[in-house]
Amino acid sequence: MEIEDEFVQEALDFLIDAEEALLEIEKESDVENNYKVVFRSFHSLKGGAGMMGMDDLQRHMHLLEDFYSTLQGKGKDLSAHSDYFLRGIDFAKLLLNGENGQFAYHQEESTLSADKSLFLLQDFLKTARLKIALLGEGKFNDGKVISAIEFSTENDIKKFYEQKLWQNYDAIFTGDKNVLEYIRSHHIQLPFFYESDEANIHFQNGYNITQLSAELIVNLLSISSKFMRSIKDFEKSLQIIMYQFVDLEDFLIQEKRESVLQTLKGEIFKLLQEKQSLTGISK
Repeated sequence: MEIEDEFVQEALDFLIDAEEALLEIEKESDVENNYKVVFRSFHSLKGGAGMMGMDDLQRHMHLLEDFYSTLQGKGKDLSAHSDYFLRGIDFAKLLLNGENGQFAYHQEESTLSADKSLFLLQDFLKTARLKIALLGEGKFNDGKVISAIEFSTENDIKKFYEQKLWQNYDAIFTGDKNVLEYIRSHHIQLPFFYESDEANIHFQNGYNITQLSAELIVNLLSISSKFMRSIKDFEKSLQIIMYQFVDLEDFLIQEKRESVLQTLKGEIFKLLQEKQSLTGISK
């Protein structure tokens, strides 16, 4: 059985469990335990959808879970909204089958914005296991939005650059304009996301988070992190080639294979040029 098929079957099991528990809640039967069953099902399906790249399903389940969590300990309110969640489950089944449609979300859920709720970003960072560096000051530094390593003081940031600690991270988040200038002037080759009210502030590899939707932030971070990892793999392979080439060069000279040697040198030179264009660092 394919991984996708296994996920679909597991997802349907979660939805059936949630459906049955909601019907029991309508009857006011063991509300506390049935609440936990529904919450676990919503939460597990949300995480699984994220891992499988089913963004619409992940967003839908998050919205359901987000509102559902506000009803904990409110038996009557929970029972009154059971039909809403049952319709949400039916819509999840449609999304699971790759179908499109519209779902009328609860008013409290539809007010989400990239500026106030980065739920997709939170879920993505948890599942993708990316290493994020927080530089300077900003809303990300409260520890509630994302889990990351902080470099808050000027000395911390200087150490981050001079000791090349940035090479161990996948992206930077900041709300500090001075950090933006520092990143630009020191050519730190990482994608970074920042919060700024200035609409016209742009840097290479930088994204103003206040102008983006949470979905786009996730997509940009995913693409950027994969690109940066590819560059690291490319550089590592090139280092190995350069190290081995010294012995190979001596061998080719001894065997009088100068034409082969010149061809290899030309190809390596092309690789070095490609590295320079990818990293933007002059050697």
